[in-house]
Order: sequence, then C-alpha cells, then structure tokens
Amino acid sequence: MSTPPVRLEGVGKGFVGRDGTFLPVLKGIDMVASSHEFVAIVGASGCGKSTLLRLIAGLDDVSEGTIRVDGRPIAGPGPDRGMVFQQSTLFPWLTVWQNLRFPRALAVNADATSREMWQYLARSHALLDMMGLARVRDSYPNQLSGGMQQRVSIARALVANPAVLLMDEPFGALDAQTREVMHDLILHLFAAEKTTALFVTHDVEEAIYLADRVIVLAPNPGRVDSVHAIPWGRDRTQDLKLDQAFVALKGEILARIRATAAVHADRELMERMTGHGRAPSE
Repeated sequence: MSTPPVRLEGVGKGFVGRDGTFLPVLKGIDMVASSHEFVAIVGASGCGKSTLLRLIAGLDDVSEGTIRVDGRPIAGPGPDRGMVFQQSTLFPWLTVWQNLRFPRALAVNADATSREMWQYLARSHALLDMMGLARVRDSYPNQLSGGMQQRVSIARALVANPAVLLMDEPFGALDAQTREVMHDLILHLFAAEKTTALFVTHDVEEAIYLADRVIVLAPNPGRVDSVHAIPWGRDRTQDLKLDQAFVALKGEILARIRATAAVHADRELMERMTGHGRAPSE
C-alpha cells in the first residue's frame, strides 16, 4: 500500500495569551490526503482553516501531534510543498518570468546540476504556456489583472514540481466571472500535474466543484466536523453547479457550517435590538 502524501495525526495548535493562558486554535485534527487527491477545507470564520494550511506548509509549528508528507515528518517549508496565498505574493520589481525563476535563484538551490537547471527552465516555459502567461512574461505584477497575478503565483508554486499544492483562498479577491475561469484552469492543471491539493475556501460551491472530498471544520477550537465525498468524476463543467444533486450537497454542507458556527438569527432578539420587541423585565 502506498504512503499517503499528507497525513495529520492528533494535530493541535494554540497560542499563549497575555495572561499566560493557553488558547487552542486547532485540536485533535486527523486527516489524510491521498495521492493525486483534491481536498477542500471549509468552515466558519475562526475555525483555523488557514492555520491548518500553514502548519502543513511548515510555516508554523504544531503544538501537538504530527504532520507527515510522504511518510516523513515535516521540518519547516520544503520543495515538496508549494503554497499559494489569497493575496498576491509576487515581487513587484520582478517581471512575470523573473518571478517564476526566483525560487531557483535561492541559496538552497545553489548546488543544482546543469540538467536540473535545464529541466527547471523547460518546466517554467511549459507552465507559462499552460497558464496563458507567455504573452505577459515581460510584464510586471502591477500591469496584470488580479486573476493574471494569481496565475503567476500558482505557476511559481508549481515550478519546483511539488508533490503537494497548498492553496489558501487563492480566488477570494476575484470577481465571479474570473473565479469561474480560474476554477476550470485549476481542474485542467490538476489533471495534468498529478499533484495532491489541499484547498482552503469560504465558498462551498467552489469547494464542491473542485474537490474529491470536502472537509468541514468546526470552531472553538478547530476540529473536523464532517467529511463529504464528492460523487462526480474529474471531468466537470460549469453546468454541474446547476445539477439538483450538486445544489442539495451544497445545502447539506452549508447546514453543517451553520450548525457549528453557533450563530443564530433569533427573531425576538433581533426585534429587541431594533426596539420593536417587548421590553425586558427588570
């Protein structure tokens, strides 16, 4: 049996408050992302979705439990994991092509062989073409639209050929039409790259459309509430979002998020707030 690329066992994360009290953010997270699986993570605000992704990326340390990639405990960031953030992290003084080549210029890659350098350049050119960026390779980030900037960010994350692609709401700042274009691009890219993907989003429709499984986190502290298998194959089109079964699954997941958020629209309380309800007794 092959080793899953990503395995979390009893993972917890917390911080010490000003009064010295330990404040848990995540608790007891058990999760597996299998080879070439697309896992979406959703949940109410404050449930620790982004924190969880940062732990897998090695940008933060766990407080308890273990995270393994290909069976090896992670020890900080590594080339086996590529990260894409919600906001563009491109260097504004570098062109698209220079941003794409920047990771190879880091000291950690100083010992790369000539063959590795050739493979890197070939992969960079291929990603430019695949992401529709060849015509803007000499442009600077401020000359690109938000969607185009995110394409560059995704290409840069993939250029080192990571086994795992981590995406933290990469399309959150884009308009609806651009998001749909990016969704189909990600589906095409995922099929071509054969990576394992973990994708954090607030958009349940986006999660269902892209993922093989959707994991709902509950807050206070963040923990796995439910796991939803997506029954459709990888060959998807935008029409799927109109399918009755798709709409029903979306409603089911949204109901779980609402149930875990502990936010209730109490009509009587709302009326009191607006001054239309009965006055409380003293």
